[in-house]
Amino acid sequence: MNELINYCNDKRINGIITLYDFEKAFDSISHGSILRSLQHINIPTNIINLIMNLLTKSEARIEINGRTTIPFEIKRGVKQGDPLSPTLFVLVIEALARKILQDDRITGLPLNNSNHREKFQSFADDSASMVPDSQQLELVLQHFNSFCKATSSKLNIDKSSSILIGNPDNTNQRIPISTNPERYLGYFFTGKGITRKMPEILNTIRSSLVLWKTTDSTIKTKTNILKAFALSKLTYYSYVENFKEEELNQINKLVEWFLSAPNNKNASGFQVINLMRTKRARYPLKVGGWNIWNIELRQLAQKLWIINQFILALETKQTNSSHHKSWEYQIQKNKFTSRYLKENLDEWNKIRIKKAIFNNNLTSIKNENGQPLSLAEWYTTIQDQNPTIPKTEFQSSLNLRGYSYNQLFNNILKIKDPKTRDTMFRFHARCLPINYLHNKQCPLCKEDMSKDPYGHLFFSCKKTKQFIKINKLKNFIYITTGKGKNWHHTRIRQNNNFINRITPKLSPTSKKDQEVNADYANHRSHKEYFEWNYKAIDYDLTRSFAYRNLMALILHNIWIWICNQIYSEDPLTDESLSYSSLLKKWHKLATLEYIKKAKDLKNLSAKDHNNFKDPKILLTSTIKLRKTTANYYCIPESSLPNIISFDQFI
Repeated sequence: MNELINYCNDKRINGIITLYDFEKAFDSISHGSILRSLQHINIPTNIINLIMNLLTKSEARIEINGRTTIPFEIKRGVKQGDPLSPTLFVLVIEALARKILQDDRITGLPLNNSNHREKFQSFADDSASMVPDSQQLELVLQHFNSFCKATSSKLNIDKSSSILIGNPDNTNQRIPISTNPERYLGYFFTGKGITRKMPEILNTIRSSLVLWKTTDSTIKTKTNILKAFALSKLTYYSYVENFKEEELNQINKLVEWFLSAPNNKNASGFQVINLMRTKRARYPLKVGGWNIWNIELRQLAQKLWIINQFILALETKQTNSSHHKSWEYQIQKNKFTSRYLKENLDEWNKIRIKKAIFNNNLTSIKNENGQPLSLAEWYTTIQDQNPTIPKTEFQSSLNLRGYSYNQLFNNILKIKDPKTRDTMFRFHARCLPINYLHNKQCPLCKEDMSKDPYGHLFFSCKKTKQFIKINKLKNFIYITTGKGKNWHHTRIRQNNNFINRITPKLSPTSKKDQEVNADYANHRSHKEYFEWNYKAIDYDLTRSFAYRNLMALILHNIWIWICNQIYSEDPLTDESLSYSSLLKKWHKLATLEYIKKAKDLKNLSAKDHNNFKDPKILLTSTIKLRKTTANYYCIPESSLPNIISFDQFI
């Protein structure tokens, strides 16, 4: 539609585009017209009978003032919510489209320099005709009248509208001529083409995010909210519309506000302290980004996907639609009248060259499985053109000192508790709200933080050390992770005695760590050798399930205390971290994990799953689950709910 309007304006061709409105389209179509349409396209009789049985002899009642009428038969329309209904309606209205397209008296409007002209388009009950003047529009209306008589439907003349291109002859025109943008398939059109609606969409996104901002969510949840309820509103429009730089800036500011600003701050008039650079935030969670869409690249991916699908249609000789035939003609003649095609075909060719595809034939770009790239694969392909993952200055300095980021964030994402996982992730991604403290004195102990507020506040600050009591911390970690089981143990036979030797299973990408690899003869030196620093929470090292989850719980509670001391008007006066309270939380996490997995087992059994049909197998599996959970969390089995009283416990 947009290309047709642009071409007519460029060539100064007059025309009338009319958008039609059926009065209760799906409710009014007659059952007889559905039957005739099915018979006409030779649907098997048994299928026709089945469909008509679903439609005919249906009855309904109407409730009026608390009383219902007597039943009456529904003789028209298709059922609301029935997945078959749109298909049946399309089959009936196809007869109208064919009649208009086959009428040689209706010439339509051109899409390009070829002889092909566009007369009529229809998507479900959204129909549009393209004619040069009101005389040909009258011919189209005659076909509509015949269709309405044959199907018991009715055209709503007052709600239908015409868009004028140039200055066509519109004498005695029955359809109202619109002076405002008219909506067709989600886009708004005038005689000059698509009318931009991006400002209105941005306002809708802002309103939606304001509601979600009131909830306390983790970064992962916030990114999912952004994609599902905000940025997704841009997807359909960005297939055709182009974003202006100002609009991209507005979108990025909204994203920064939603992710970084406190919950009590409005979307406008508040200067956000950005917690992560936009470039880094667009990378996946597994490498320390926030997995936020790059709207500009995503829009390009959408358009390249459309071009690739068109080229696939050329390959398979399935260019049936009018715009595909128009694009095919333009490529064959190498004369482009479609700006959309020319610009995006050039971008598509750039990707083709970067993928080292140099064959002369125009073939679609495919993945390893030989399938055309999906939209997600196009987005990844464009992102991969710049594979370097940006790090903060301090992350880079840690990297040089041996602190690896190979599997760090992947391992953090495996932490069970969402809030502790979020705190650990944001600590390592350097996106806690303490970045503004760079090159400033510590707000707690008033000492210099040496350009590292994270390391100082969590590890070096005198106040923090006084709060956590380092010796108590070491003892708590040692006992709670199973007295030295925070690394993998294997037993070896030596002098006919079994001894414990710590032999961590390092992956090829994990770095060596003499503290971990050391063979401790006694647990006391093992415990005393532990240091509270970055290495203690380096998840790139081989650590056990209990160790990783416990350290995340400890770090999260330290962060709660730091926030209270820095930001609260009435900070708590607790002198030390309550390890008894931490232990209760640890047991609660284990219990919740056990309950969740036990419920999953029971649900499988309720669904008559093959592996759990036998109650004995279910009982055995639950007992095994209890033991496994206790081992993972290094707690006694007795601290978890008993199998006998499990139903009552839930």
